[in-house]
Amino acid sequence: MDFNSGDKAIHLVHGLGYIADIEDKTVHDHIVSCYVFQTPSLTVWVPVEDQHNLRAPKSKSEFEDLFPVLQNPNEPLPEDHLQRKKQLLELLKDGQLISICRVVRDLSDYGNTVKLSDIDKAIHERAINSLLVEWVYTFSIPMLQARKMMAEFLSA
Repeated sequence: MDFNSGDKAIHLVHGLGYIADIEDKTVHDHIVSCYVFQTPSLTVWVPVEDQHNLRAPKSKSEFEDLFPVLQNPNEPLPEDHLQRKKQLLELLKDGQLISICRVVRDLSDYGNTVKLSDIDKAIHERAINSLLVEWVYTFSIPMLQARKMMAEFLSA
């Protein structure tokens, strides 16, 4: 997807922000065209040719299509904490909202039966925050309302 200056975007690592500009940067003696991606706390240059770290926020209907994922039965997670961490991080690696929903769902369910490890908690919080920030943006609702809706879907 091509972005223009001013477009909202989701960065795989840094979350919701916008394209502030498109600039040419010198990288290893080559001129590279980059998106200037900004959040309130940072600026990142993302090469236009290598934009797999950026995606457009979901529309309301696209987001609503993912609600059943939060309600579906969870996929079992490995008992071994290293295998579980690897599986969860692999899911999050693509940055897609459906993957984030699956991680939130699976770790929420897992945490109902087993005490989450510190690593599990960190992955869970990261996934929840990513999901909620986009939820708030897409539906223009307060964070508390998005959190309440998410909890209702997870408990359905």
